[in-house]
Amino acid sequence: MAFPAALIPLVGRSPKIIATALVGMLVSAWAVALGAYPHMQSGANMRLGIIVAEGLAFGNPFALGMPLALGVLALVLDGGRPVGLQQFGTVRVVLLVPTLFLLAQSSSRAGQLVALGGIILAFVFARRNRAGIFGALFLIGLLGFALLHLPFAASFQRGFERTFGEGRNLARATSGRADQWSTFGHAMIESPDVLLLGHGIGSGPEVNARVSATISENTMAGKALEFHALVMHVGVELGFLGLGPMLIWAAFSVALCIRGVRQTGLVFPIACLAGFFLGALTASGFDTVSGTMLGIGLMQTGRAQVRRRPSSIPRLTRP
Repeated sequence: MAFPAALIPLVGRSPKIIATALVGMLVSAWAVALGAYPHMQSGANMRLGIIVAEGLAFGNPFALGMPLALGVLALVLDGGRPVGLQQFGTVRVVLLVPTLFLLAQSSSRAGQLVALGGIILAFVFARRNRAGIFGALFLIGLLGFALLHLPFAASFQRGFERTFGEGRNLARATSGRADQWSTFGHAMIESPDVLLLGHGIGSGPEVNARVSATISENTMAGKALEFHALVMHVGVELGFLGLGPMLIWAAFSVALCIRGVRQTGLVFPIACLAGFFLGALTASGFDTVSGTMLGIGLMQTGRAQVRRRPSSIPRLTRP
C-alpha cells in the first residue's frame, strides 16, 4: 500500500503515466476475471474471484473487485481523462459495460460500494459533466436490474440476496463485519491503558478471539481472526496513540482534496480518496490497488494551493 501511495504523487505530473497505469490495471483485472470465470462454483462458492480446487479456495473477490471499481471510476469521471479517453465517449461506454458486469459478478460488495460511492460523491462535487455522471448512474441501475433477472448472473443475484434478502440482520448482511466493529469497540475500552496504548503490535487475532467469545453469537466468535478494517487494526494494536494521528492526517487530506477539487474541477482524485477510505472500513486496505487509490487522492492535495492575500507593505525599489 505504502509504495504506490508514495509513488503515484511523484509521477502524477505526467497524465500519460497515470493513464497507462490505470489501463494496465484494468486490463489485468479483466484477464484475472475472465480466467477465473470458467471456475465459478455453484452454491456457497459462486463468486467470481474465488477458485475452489481439491478442497482449497484460492483468490479473494475483494482483490478482484477493487481494481474493477477503480476502472469504473476512471472511465466515468472527468470525461474519461484519467485513462486518456476524454474524446472517445463511445469507447468508454464499450469498456464500461463489461467492467461493470465483472464487478457485479465478483460479488465484492466492498468494490461495488467503492464504485457507487465514488460516483455519487463525484456527482456532488462536480461542476461540469454532471450529465455524464448521471448517465453512468442510470446505466449502473439499469444493468443491476437486468442482472437480477438474467440466468447467467447467479453470482450477482446471490450477493444481492446475501445483503438485502429476507431475514438478513446487520451481522449476517455484512458477513460478520458488524460483529467485528462491536468487538473492536469493547476491546478498545477494556482499560484506560488499552485505550491509549492498545493491546500491542501483532495482538489483533488474539484480542479478537478473546473478546468476541464473550460478546458475540456469530459462528466465527472465539476464533483468532484478523480484524477486517484498517482502523480496527491500528486502534486495537496501538490505541489512540496510533489511531489519533492517522485520523488527523485523514481529516487534513480530505480537506486539502476538497480544496483541490474546487481549484481544478477534477473529481476523480476525491472519488479515489473516498474509495480508499470506504475500502479500508470493510477490508484491511493494505493492498496495492488501495494504495493506488490513496496515491491518486493525495495527488490532488498537492495541487491545492493556499491563496495568499496581497501584502499591504509596498516594495522598495531603486530609483
